[in-house]
Amino acid sequence: SKDNTVRLWDISNVPDEKGSCLAVGTGHVSAVTGVAFSASGGFVVSSGADKLLRVWDVERVLNTQKSRVKSASERGQGSLDETPLPALAAIPAHDKDINAVCISPNDQLVASASQDKTIKLWRMPDLTPVMVLRGHRRGIWSIAFSPVDQAIASASGDKTIKLWNIKDGSCLRTFEGHVASVLKVQFLSAGTQLLSA
Repeated sequence: SKDNTVRLWDISNVPDEKGSCLAVGTGHVSAVTGVAFSASGGFVVSSGADKLLRVWDVERVLNTQKSRVKSASERGQGSLDETPLPALAAIPAHDKDINAVCISPNDQLVASASQDKTIKLWRMPDLTPVMVLRGHRRGIWSIAFSPVDQAIASASGDKTIKLWNIKDGSCLRTFEGHVASVLKVQFLSAGTQLLSA
């Protein structure tokens, strides 16, 4: 949110159509521009206009909340107060605003895309730098890992979509056809097609 926070919501039991907030992550000093859930569900990565990447420990919150819910129900209490979302790692990642973040299907890598025209890959759990992908002529608005291959797609303000090899950082292909900034890219059909907007 533009309130600089990341929130974890419980949508499993929503009788009044309002999800309950389980935890709030604070630490970004500007708007949070992207979030990505790990495939395992154990952590979340957020990106911000403050140029920071942060990793949040969802597993610890969920385990804590389970015991709190059980304890509260045994005492006949209703709703629980929000708890802090614990941070596992935080780094200054780019020279300009980060527009998007995504996590590889095996939870080993995080990719961030920025107005500084770069995509950066980071190794979990400590966000260790792996490589920088360069080639776009304008800021990058969206990125997505291929679900099956060692590839990542990026969408840019330069009106193009690029497909990258994350083993060596090479650009495999550039897709042209949009006449304005490309704001979103997503893999479809098990990674054999791309959808752009």
